Amino acid sequence: MWQKGIETNVKKFFAFSFFSNFWFTIAIGILFIRAFNITYTQIGVLEAASLIVILLLEIPSGVFSDLFGHKLTVFIAMLLWSIGNIVIGLGNGFYAFLIGYCILGITDAFRSGAESSLLYESLRKLKRQREYLEVKSRIRRLTTLTVVTGALVGPVLFNINIRLPFLISAIFIFISSLIVLSMVEPYSKKKTTSLKKHYEHFIQSLKFSMSNKHISWLIVFGVILAIPMGIFVNLFSQPYLVKIGFSVLGVGGIFALIHGASGVIASFADKIEGKLKEKASLLSIILIQSIAFIIMSIVNAPIAAIAVIMLYIGRDYKQMILDAYMNRHIKPKNRATVLSISQFTSDLFAAIFVIIGGYIADVFSMNTAILLLGIATLILGIPHFLKRYANLKKYTYNR
Repeated sequence: MWQKGIETNVKKFFAFSFFSNFWFTIAIGILFIRAFNITYTQIGVLEAASLIVILLLEIPSGVFSDLFGHKLTVFIAMLLWSIGNIVIGLGNGFYAFLIGYCILGITDAFRSGAESSLLYESLRKLKRQREYLEVKSRIRRLTTLTVVTGALVGPVLFNINIRLPFLISAIFIFISSLIVLSMVEPYSKKKTTSLKKHYEHFIQSLKFSMSNKHISWLIVFGVILAIPMGIFVNLFSQPYLVKIGFSVLGVGGIFALIHGASGVIASFADKIEGKLKEKASLLSIILIQSIAFIIMSIVNAPIAAIAVIMLYIGRDYKQMILDAYMNRHIKPKNRATVLSISQFTSDLFAAIFVIIGGYIADVFSMNTAILLLGIATLILGIPHFLKRYANLKKYTYNR
């Protein structure tokens, strides 16, 4: 009976992913904020505030997930995500948006690690953990449909009333939280939840992350790629498309194309990775991101949208394969905490550089900021990649 409940978790995860990925704000979120005369530097501050909240809660939320269960953690995250969308959607200025962004920061901290752990542990209990990347790919094929729909419908709602995309998103996210609530917790939670146990659990997971050569290398690789991409997505993605000649509805169309194309690629990540293997996969991600940024900084015409699409394809493929590589080397009892430590590392650097990115765009230009993102990806990514293959035996992965 218990096993049957776990089996339904996998099916319910598809439904949960379906409703939680109707992102009606994905093509207009930054444009909405900019409509209230918020500068890029201020948007950087909003993002930094959200990241600081994540930094404060990232590791505690991972420990919370390992101790109290992944199901409860994801439910809390989805509920707060719905509330955050309402706060931002009804906001009128910087401080209202600041509150909303901080709520979304709490959401991201609780989602980080717990969501993938909920699925992975469900599969592990069924002795199907080797199917994780395949199942994630199937889920991605499904959510591509909802993300594309959100990208197309969001700008239409935005043209009717700029607040509607956030408010309707909140409804869909709330439905997803109820689906999570109906799942069975697959992980055997710890019975002792003292502060001492929290601390010991964190230290144990931190030592594991630092000492395990596989995990530590992947964490650094993820940080190098995630920061430039995060700055672009959270500050420049939508304004850039408007700058090169697209209307709000056109931006929605481009985002639908972006997420449709990247979703298809990512949904077949297991098959693509099987063909390319690890070395070619990791190198291609670095090159795609750096070259795309450089092209976008030079070309100021609609044709540059091709580079934007390639940028997102690389990002989504990277997320899929790094997630799988990480999970192969993490013990079940440490899974959510180690994944949270990985995210914590990215957020720590992003909180600093996102404001700098916004400031550069305000003082110099958006194109200058984007060019620097491409250069940073190249000069940091290639040496780290070469380090990996100069020590091949030390870093060889189990397949």
